Amino acid sequence: APDLGSIIKGSPILYRKMPVGSVTGYDLTSNGKYVEIFINVKPEYATLVKQDSVFTNASGVNVDLSLLGGLNVRADSLETIIGGGLSFTSPEDSPPAQSGALFNIDEM
Repeated sequence: APDLGSIIKGSPILYRKMPVGSVTGYDLTSNGKYVEIFINVKPEYATLVKQDSVFTNASGVNVDLSLLGGLNVRADSLETIIGGGLSFTSPEDSPPAQSGALFNIDEM
């Protein structure tokens, strides 16, 4: 990830807005350009993580304010407001990822 954002140890890993794992730690890459975020997906959900899965930051709240539409506030869950989180999607036809696989976090 380019930065840690509001991710903390224990932040949820979400699939279809359902918690399937958590953040176990983080560190800077050897060159200091990025943050590595270590996660654990529960064994019963491990097959949901595919080689082509896309991870995004689910942290915080999205707020839209307009004169005609009023105030619109969106958040994945109370957990992600407090401690951040990561969400992922996976194509059905992609092979499962192996333990230790690396993924970039896409900007939302």
